[in-house]
Amino acid sequence: MENGGPKRHHTTLQIPEIISGILILFIVLWQACFMNAGASEAQLLSMKKTCLLLIACLVFFNSLSVPVHLIATYIQKHERPAILWIQLAVAAVAVPCLVHVLQGERSVTLMATTLVCCLLIGGLAVLNLISYIQAHKDADFRPGHKSWTPAVVFFTGMVAFNLISTLLLMTPGATHNGISPEDAFFMCVSASSTTGLSCVDVAGTFTPFGKCVLLLDFQVGTIGVMTFSFFLLMLLGRRLGVRDWQIISDILDQNGVSNIPPLIKFIITVTFVVEALGAVALYYAWLGVPGVPQEHLWFYAIFHSVSAFGNAGISLFPDNMAQECILYNYSSQSIIMLTTIVGTLGFTVYLEAVHRLRNRLLRKPNPARWGTHVWVAVRVTLVVTLVGTLILFLIGTLEPSEHGGSTLRTLWESLWITVGRSAGFNLSDMNTYGPAHKLFVCFLMFVGGNPAGTGGGVFAPVFMLCVLEVFRVLRGKQDVVLRKCCISRRTVGRAMATVVLAGSWVFFCTMLLLMLEPETARTAGGTQALFFEEVSAFATTGFSLGVTPHLCLASKLLITVNMLFGRIGVFSFMMIFIKPGEPEHFRYPEEQLPLT
Repeated sequence: MENGGPKRHHTTLQIPEIISGILILFIVLWQACFMNAGASEAQLLSMKKTCLLLIACLVFFNSLSVPVHLIATYIQKHERPAILWIQLAVAAVAVPCLVHVLQGERSVTLMATTLVCCLLIGGLAVLNLISYIQAHKDADFRPGHKSWTPAVVFFTGMVAFNLISTLLLMTPGATHNGISPEDAFFMCVSASSTTGLSCVDVAGTFTPFGKCVLLLDFQVGTIGVMTFSFFLLMLLGRRLGVRDWQIISDILDQNGVSNIPPLIKFIITVTFVVEALGAVALYYAWLGVPGVPQEHLWFYAIFHSVSAFGNAGISLFPDNMAQECILYNYSSQSIIMLTTIVGTLGFTVYLEAVHRLRNRLLRKPNPARWGTHVWVAVRVTLVVTLVGTLILFLIGTLEPSEHGGSTLRTLWESLWITVGRSAGFNLSDMNTYGPAHKLFVCFLMFVGGNPAGTGGGVFAPVFMLCVLEVFRVLRGKQDVVLRKCCISRRTVGRAMATVVLAGSWVFFCTMLLLMLEPETARTAGGTQALFFEEVSAFATTGFSLGVTPHLCLASKLLITVNMLFGRIGVFSFMMIFIKPGEPEHFRYPEEQLPLT
């Protein structure tokens, strides 16, 4: 692009490549997932030959289009055509591999290489399609032009990503005995929203391919669908328009557009570094532990590390972290708690910490005080963790319940639940606790983690601002003051609106669940169980009382909407349906009403 507009002949050249690449991706996925053993051997052989011939023709066509692209690109003096060089390299590997495969060679390495190359070509075609759409969209970016709000873009991206993941989970190769569309969609939304609620047994239902789909879901959910998409385009040298940066700036809740590219790269870097360190630590913590599959130990370590950092709470063990082999493995539990805390604190905290460390190493002056957000996030997280652990410990010790255990074990589980209030890993059956304990866990889940983190809920700093606003009103003060600074009325008002909307939404959805599940509601503790499940879904936590697998279709869809709602954020979700009003340049006269 040049001067904000797309080159017509350059984008026209992309169309055949996009179509051929998507066709390759479709044929490969169909052959890998849907070509079952129901057909006869002769029919299977005929279909495989047909698929290989089609793929060969499309790859040859795609490889011929790459030099044409390169020539056109250099003529137009386009910057950083990294994706074209990648396509050329992939095509150079794919063509001879396909020739050998068509000649009848059946080497596992050769077949795997061919499959990976074809998938890469298809994936790059999809990225080209995204870039093609972005180029034409940026051409229409002008004053007065109507466009989608960031909330709508994020919601649409989440739904589209989940629909694609649902199709992958429904393929025969993803499950052992098949899965219904509603359960597949439920699991994909649960993973991508980093909730962790399950309507099926993850360990027994999904094959390694299905587990990898779930792993990809909550990995992308951890980073954010839109953030991950923009990062891929940046990585491949695609130039993003003004609207793209504005959308991602609003999604990440950042004021300056210039800070977004380094922030996206920082988010990706921190995510992969922390997950890698967590995986290595879990590998050695579980090495030689009876009951933990040693032949798949690395996969188990990576899966649980990503799940912990993303606060997803999905486990490959049938009983989650209450599995007998790791129930008292305190080293691995400590690693998971530490990884969860790192994800909960938020990327903004680490970004400022890295900047201050860099300035110190370069002997540059640092600001005298840390940023207000970092100051609030660290202190609120510490207070919620300590106070929540203490209260849960007192309730668990004093309240009569079926849950046994020593005093130290009760303290440890109280700390585990408080730290994992937005993660959802279970150390024991939540049904064994008393009603007061479950109710306070609902409160912790509702409070949640921190902005710019991987946790859910209304966020602890938001809840803290609401508490400070109440104290401000009671004390007759004019402003909410933190660190000798007045918090803006807009921020306080948005915090109050978030908590009120979230509480109203949870109350309304609980009523719907009670009407949709009359049998469960009439049982002892059924109302609290449905309320617990609703809060867990909205707060994207994953703690469960075992009600979810037994819900009807309408209730599962309601829980699914709650998980999407909670991941996007209550305020952002409401902005999808409510159009912001025009700024008012006047005020009406004030009037007071009796309140007591």
